[in-house]
Amino acid sequence: MAGHTYYHYQGHIRGAFMGITENREDATASAIGRYSTDLFAAKTKELICRHQAENPDTPFFLYLAVNTIHGSGRCDDTLKEKSPLHVPGRPYPEKGVSWPLDEEPLEARNTYINPIYAQYEPNVARYSTAITRLDDAIGDIVKCLEEQKIDRNTIIIFTSDNGPADEYGADPAKLGSNGPFDGLKRDVFEGGMRVPAFAYWPEKIEAGLIDHEPSQFHDWMATISDITGARKPELCDGVSLLPRWTDDKSHSPSLIYTSYEFPWGGTSETFKRFEARKAPVRGLQRLARIGDFTALQTAMRSEGSKIRLYNVREDPFQENDLAGKEEYKAVYDELKKRLEALAE
Repeated sequence: MAGHTYYHYQGHIRGAFMGITENREDATASAIGRYSTDLFAAKTKELICRHQAENPDTPFFLYLAVNTIHGSGRCDDTLKEKSPLHVPGRPYPEKGVSWPLDEEPLEARNTYINPIYAQYEPNVARYSTAITRLDDAIGDIVKCLEEQKIDRNTIIIFTSDNGPADEYGADPAKLGSNGPFDGLKRDVFEGGMRVPAFAYWPEKIEAGLIDHEPSQFHDWMATISDITGARKPELCDGVSLLPRWTDDKSHSPSLIYTSYEFPWGGTSETFKRFEARKAPVRGLQRLARIGDFTALQTAMRSEGSKIRLYNVREDPFQENDLAGKEEYKAVYDELKKRLEALAE
């Protein structure tokens, strides 16, 4: 639940702690009145610098899970401005943030709009400001690595967890947030599943390389294990992506599979045409992909639920369901078999 606010505070919502912990100790006092993107960036820089001062010859792993651009809107009295889609209370410092991070004035919190978005309607301006704030924070962290002279031999992986949402005032239709794809967060269509991802490692990965093959989150475990020389966990279904980035033709394809249930039903509210054409109710969903083809099923507990088939390279918007067409029977049967096997 703490992901639903960018200004953490002492308190609970429906039993969920809304503060911040550090090493399992309550550290909320260091977070009150600080915009979370800035707070996490400042702490990340402090951890990097401390590690280099104390253990400069030892590698480190740092997992930074910012809540930008998750829906926000839960507030207490630390915010006088209650608008959802939380924004910071000041511009990002030209010289970057530092730890401990200064508290924002109460009146300023959740009010700053980046000037380049001032002409847009309020919710679009807020959403865009928050995204740009994340860009600023990532750039600040990269600069920290450069100052520590470890940037060229540090791999930076950036990705997201799901497609755009239409919650807390966000409107993907106005921002073009899912590009050429259809569907939103909680959908197994491409708009809900496709997310940005990049890996930056100047000493190992060629600049400008584009990897067109699909991958999934479990591949990061296998990739990091490969990079560090550790053994991949036995229950990890992922494959290392490193061979794909170093032109090793012997790499294994990723296993693309998702099974997900949204128990409250629901539709992609902003995209009414999507609702009518594809997924009136989400419910229990599943997806598998082989090559360019994706098979998916929604509302699996409902009578009449069927498996659909799309060529997502030729038809990224998924307008043409190929299930039932004789020329695609072989790939349909293969994907159906995979769906059933992975569900066991």
